[in-house]
Amino acid sequence: MASVQITLSEDFGVGNRGAFYETAGCLRDVIENHLFQIVALLAMEPPAGRDFGDVQIEKARVFKAMRPLTPGDLVRGQYSGYREEPDVAQRSDVETYCALRLFIDSWRWDGVPWYFALRQVSPNHCDEILVELKRPPQKLFADAVQSHSRSNTCVSGFLPTRPSHWRPASS
Repeated sequence: MASVQITLSEDFGVGNRGAFYETAGCLRDVIENHLFQIVALLAMEPPAGRDFGDVQIEKARVFKAMRPLTPGDLVRGQYSGYREEPDVAQRSDVETYCALRLFIDSWRWDGVPWYFALRQVSPNHCDEILVELKRPPQKLFADAVQSHSRSNTCVSGFLPTRPSHWRPASS
């Protein structure tokens, strides 16, 4: 794999959750509580059994293997109008947008960046996991045209109503 990209954009603001969001922001509310759980489930090795404890052990191994973030791994922002929402401080610096890059130091995920983008008040609602595959080291056929535009990807939504699909780089 070349990368894993997880995007969650909501087409609404914080609404009546202003007081809560002021204490959490999108880092704690969504990334730390929800998206990291998805990462752990995707990145973990198969558990020894099906019970809760075995799954928790494998998820904990993923969390332990996460490389600490540096300032260059994180971008924070705030949507225009957030400070006018009910129960939000006039000078708030709480993030309603954040993007980050994460690495998991394990044999399976060595060198594969995980990208997250979370955004409130987006023009479009989006919840997807995109896995970008590495390009093959050589062309399969001698007369094949080398594609420089994009790699093969697999896209899946968070919800069961969103089907998964492949986006091949060539036909």
